[in-house]
Amino acid sequence: MIVPVSRSVTKIDSALRKAKNDNYTIVILPRAAHNFNISPEPGEPFDWPRVAPGFPELLTDWVNPRVRKAR
Repeated sequence: MIVPVSRSVTKIDSALRKAKNDNYTIVILPRAAHNFNISPEPGEPFDWPRVAPGFPELLTDWVNPRVRKAR
């Protein structure tokens, strides 16, 4: 079953709030699947799936300050 992005975001946000976890950021990466890969759209020429542009930097920019703070 495919769940619309907005519904997924609402459910994830609700679960994290209920768990009293305020150390999160929800980001929507256009065209990215749950594994953060982007594949060609139907009708587009073949291309290997690849990591969504900006995802590695976004992840490290979010994680690094939290790791440094925990040390």
